[in-house]
Amino acid sequence: MKFLRFKQREKKQGFQAARFETLMFLGLLLFCRGVWAGGDLLEVEVESEPRLHILQSLAPDVEILDDHHVLLYADKRLQTLLKRQDFKFTIKISELSEFYARRSQADLVRRGTKSTGSMGGFRTFAEIEQTLKRIAQQFPHLVSLFSIGKTFEERDIWALKINADPAFSKPTVWFDALHHAREPLSAELLLRFIEKILPLNGQDFEITRLLHTRNIIIVPCVNPDGYEYNRQTHPQGGGMWRKNRRPNLDGSVGVDLNRNYGWAWEKTVDDSNTDSEMYQGVAPFSELETIAMRDLMTHEQPRVAVTMHTYGNEWMFPWGYTDAPTDADSIFRYYADRLVVNNGYRAENAWHLYGASSGTTDDFLYGTFGTLAYTLEAGTNPDGFWAAPSRIEPLFLDIYPSFKQIVKWGGASPILSASWRELHGNGDKAFDAGESWELQLHITNEGTAALEGQLQIIPQTDRLRVDAANLSLHIAPRQEYWSPPLVVQIGANAQSTELLHLIWQFEHFTSPQTLKIALGNDRLVAWDDMDVADFGWEVSNPQTHWAWHRTTPRFVSPEAAPTSKCWVTGSGDNLLNYNVHGLTLLTSPRFSALGLDNLQLSYRRWFANVGGAEDDRLEVQVSNDNGLSWHTLERIPNHNHWERVSFELEEIVPLSDQMRVRFVAQDAMNDDITEACVDDLQLRTRSTLPTVGVWGKAAQGESVRWVINGKPHATVQLFASFQMENPYNLPNLVGQTELLTQTFLLWEAQTNDQGQAVWLLQCPDLSEFLGYRLTMQALLTNPDHSIDISRPAMLVFE
Repeated sequence: MKFLRFKQREKKQGFQAARFETLMFLGLLLFCRGVWAGGDLLEVEVESEPRLHILQSLAPDVEILDDHHVLLYADKRLQTLLKRQDFKFTIKISELSEFYARRSQADLVRRGTKSTGSMGGFRTFAEIEQTLKRIAQQFPHLVSLFSIGKTFEERDIWALKINADPAFSKPTVWFDALHHAREPLSAELLLRFIEKILPLNGQDFEITRLLHTRNIIIVPCVNPDGYEYNRQTHPQGGGMWRKNRRPNLDGSVGVDLNRNYGWAWEKTVDDSNTDSEMYQGVAPFSELETIAMRDLMTHEQPRVAVTMHTYGNEWMFPWGYTDAPTDADSIFRYYADRLVVNNGYRAENAWHLYGASSGTTDDFLYGTFGTLAYTLEAGTNPDGFWAAPSRIEPLFLDIYPSFKQIVKWGGASPILSASWRELHGNGDKAFDAGESWELQLHITNEGTAALEGQLQIIPQTDRLRVDAANLSLHIAPRQEYWSPPLVVQIGANAQSTELLHLIWQFEHFTSPQTLKIALGNDRLVAWDDMDVADFGWEVSNPQTHWAWHRTTPRFVSPEAAPTSKCWVTGSGDNLLNYNVHGLTLLTSPRFSALGLDNLQLSYRRWFANVGGAEDDRLEVQVSNDNGLSWHTLERIPNHNHWERVSFELEEIVPLSDQMRVRFVAQDAMNDDITEACVDDLQLRTRSTLPTVGVWGKAAQGESVRWVINGKPHATVQLFASFQMENPYNLPNLVGQTELLTQTFLLWEAQTNDQGQAVWLLQCPDLSEFLGYRLTMQALLTNPDHSIDISRPAMLVFE
């Protein structure tokens, strides 16, 4: 299903006029019967909003290009009707089904894409059944699989229920897909969601809680007959049949299942033409499929629901049959705004995004049960109904966080932040041993159910003490709570990082959370302003003009744009040289977090994806095994301004001496202007001891920078060894040494007013040390004659 909106909202008077004109022409639709086969993608001129509404009433999938042009799919019958009503159009893609099939096959060959399903990269109905039965066998303690009814052609309509602890009553969250048979991506996204979350039970605390506190209903194929018909007619994908396959009395076939629900059925437009793609049937719930769905909905009565469609990158919510807002409009928008904040999707009610529609799933769910029911249109204009196989996984990664949010919001969903105030200490705004601090917790319940339960705050060790650390919680949906001030005593023997364990108890489930107290001063471990040298950054395709280059950007937003060098996709004076035409990877040099308990990564970035479908992303990833595996930090859609972001890396992956960061810019479809920039990267830690940080690649001709961070005006001696030993103390030293006695002095300096000493070196020929690991520690003699020894750092010769 596809929808559109003009810049101005519809005027009701204009709509009524369009509706009357539409009804005058409905007789023209009765001359033709049969299948919508051999259809084309058209670009149609639309002069006014009344004319737009006429078009919407004749074709369901209308995509806006600008104020006066739209795209839609039309067979010869509809094209004839458009001509009769004086619509001017051009054919953009002829034989759209064949185009989709050819594109899928070419994509599989060209990219070597591993295909999940055999129908243009998508699972057939038989493969969907096999997947569901395999999941039910693999996770019998978590899921149950059952048929909710039969279709006209005697196929089962399968539902999967995830309910780990059926003894407890739980809020129901609902997902369904493939109301419309030509939208296979809708089912594929749901199947991948199931396949991803179930194996995480017992491994991921967040997912485990959701699996045990929610009743999740998933119906991946509401329309098996129509979907199977597309496989029979187009086994390589691309079938464009939309409705179900029950014969109508006049010899035509099919009803639009997403117009057959019993809420405001026939309220907006009385479409009695059986050949219409949006034919609503002879009565509400006239179809076996919608009867089965109604009965299951009535039994489960979901609190939150998502009905999946393609395409459009939007989230819709009721009403669709009227321009009047629902009584829950502010609540719908509260959640919709959070769903789209990080993925570039649009959110609005169905009337204003799609045009008038009645008898829809989400209108029925909200109108009957009060369900917060959303329609998701996944995929972009270039993706179309049958996305290329290589696009399926990126589209899933875009929507996966939203799926998790929907499941969270089905019940109570607390979001916690901490506010600290120093009560007794040295006043440097850093946690130190022997100090006392006031802690206040701010909790927002973003869920749709009240949060009723307990929160215990338990120090990990006796080095911390918390007074009055048991909280009783009563937080209404979408409301905030501030805890009473809690006093935290940090013992004199506290270590570099101390932990407060938060034990949540609500919804018959206990789950942990950790609040970290990192002791010591904020210390700069490494930085790269991109001006001095390449520092061993690696570009996947350096010879390509649109790949990552370290240069002065020319075509970025002027807002806070750097006037010096940064890493930018493209170079030269031509804008097209900056437009990404594929995939380009920028990978940092290996850096060490050896001996650190915490490490914060921050950088400034800018990403533009404009002028087309805005379907591409800048993805940022981190690795702790020298690039063998990667973990996503963020995926940014079009974000046409500079922004500094930061991440606590120890919360993403265990810290190691083989850390890397990677920036991935991609224009998969080459249908828009895509450009990315990265600047001013920093690595910081909190530590009571001095630190040594190394940035760069230890290879001939490459630059490497050391940063020693301790007390101001200290004398620094940087020692190194090719071997390490278990930590041991030396007399009169603060800290422990980990170097063997076979050490050598690498460098001498003095820290500045900020307590930093910086050494920049261009590496000589180090080939004789290839593969060796050099461990370093700094000895700092302070102005008060005390002596500190730093945490260790490591450098690998490459």
